[in-house]
Amino acid sequence: MRLSTVLATGCLTLISVWQAADGRYVWAGVFIALALGNLGLAVWSGRGRAAAAPAPHDLDVEREKRVRAGWLRITLFGWIAAVAGAFVFPPMSLVLAGLSMYATVRYRRSGMLIAAAERSGDAPQTG
Repeated sequence: MRLSTVLATGCLTLISVWQAADGRYVWAGVFIALALGNLGLAVWSGRGRAAAAPAPHDLDVEREKRVRAGWLRITLFGWIAAVAGAFVFPPMSLVLAGLSMYATVRYRRSGMLIAAAERSGDAPQTG
């Protein structure tokens, strides 16, 4: 399991304990559910992971463009939620900002993979 997964799960668990200590048990349950969901996604996505990134000529460009669009949606929603969270519950916005930075990095990497595949000439050019 990656350090980022452990860190995010730890932050979500800490926030849930903080909420429970303040008597907000519903929010504590929400954050525990998020922590468990994060762990579940980490275990599920780590099962079939390849050892290395695909070579540019092996990349399915259309699929990667769909993946990149998904990372963009996650990035935008995460940053909006982080800003809104700063007014509602500031520690939550720190966690959301960290997760949004990760999504932003994945969005950029996906774009670099697409550009490399299109430059290699082996991938079909799409508009």
